[in-house]
Amino acid sequence: MILTHKTFFRFRWALICCLLLAAAFGWAMQNKSLRLQPAKQVKATPSATAVTDTVCDPRLLGEFSDRMRNLELNRTHCTVEASLDMIDGQDSSRTARGITYIFCRNGKDFYCRVGEAETIHQGAVNVFIRYDLKRVVLSSRDIPIQQPLVAPHALLRYIRNESYSLRVATTGRRRTLSLLNEHHLACKEISLTYDTVSGKLQSMLTRQTDLQDPLNPQRDRITRLQISMSAPSGKPNRYRAVSDVLLNENGKWKLTGEFAGYKLIML
Repeated sequence: MILTHKTFFRFRWALICCLLLAAAFGWAMQNKSLRLQPAKQVKATPSATAVTDTVCDPRLLGEFSDRMRNLELNRTHCTVEASLDMIDGQDSSRTARGITYIFCRNGKDFYCRVGEAETIHQGAVNVFIRYDLKRVVLSSRDIPIQQPLVAPHALLRYIRNESYSLRVATTGRRRTLSLLNEHHLACKEISLTYDTVSGKLQSMLTRQTDLQDPLNPQRDRITRLQISMSAPSGKPNRYRAVSDVLLNENGKWKLTGEFAGYKLIML
């Protein structure tokens, strides 16, 4: 999957720094007044799966927060490998499916891949690669990693004030927790699914509103992350190191290997 130049840069830092939850809640917590009307309780859809709708009690929100920690990029050591779908009901040209997502961190060093782009932060060197554009950007500027999760106590306080309901659905070992408010202008839904035996997060979805047509679900923006692996450890160099891309010869940087024909941009 190759993202267009316009599409990728629109989503790049939201994906790297926020990774779904902050994109929904971070924006929403700054815009609490943007609501159409008090939310109506969402009714469960009859199915073979056990489904329960409930108000957001502390126990279930605690369970939600605990599972979300699988995606906490602020951990000193962590790895997440996943496939990302972004479905834009407002503009189908911005829809992209099956995007590779990898984030691996060891201390201050990290590796991140989103589709056809890679970011490597190693020591004091930062490298950004665009395969589709055949460009490599080299910078000494530090790349901050922002907290992608809302703290549990803040999450609890916010949900209580924003009229969300929480749907719980269990099928075998799969358990899905969904925060729902179809009338919220920031985020209508945040859902996560995990394995009840291993405790591993399997997928996460956010569904955000089109501010121009908030009551039309066909124009919602959906981001879905299918997680293939997550771990509380990380070895960024096993994906790609700076030395795989650049060599420093007599104080000058030179592209190497498969990147020899790329354009090097120094910042």
